[in-house]
Amino acid sequence: MTKEEILKRSRNERNDEGSDYAAQKGLKHGYIIFGLIAAAIIIAEAFNDCDMRAFYAVNALIWAFFSAINFESARFKHNKTLTIASVCGLMTAIVSIIRYFDILLG
Repeated sequence: MTKEEILKRSRNERNDEGSDYAAQKGLKHGYIIFGLIAAAIIIAEAFNDCDMRAFYAVNALIWAFFSAINFESARFKHNKTLTIASVCGLMTAIVSIIRYFDILLG
């Protein structure tokens, strides 16, 4: 395969590595910001005399989010440890949601 054929094939794939890089960098910053905001909410909730609803709501979001990430990685890599981590994270998210609504509804 000649250099020109490789370049032509690459152009036809419509895969822009710059866009992929920017998207990955954006995801990285999104994860960091998500974690910082979640930590701030949990810490604020811990130091106030509250009913812990915000803690359980944020906890459910965090575990569901990371469970989904691990599940997709497990499917791609065929990794049983990531699958187990995903299932455990999902169960933790479900328990947190149940606890949130238990407090909310009294």
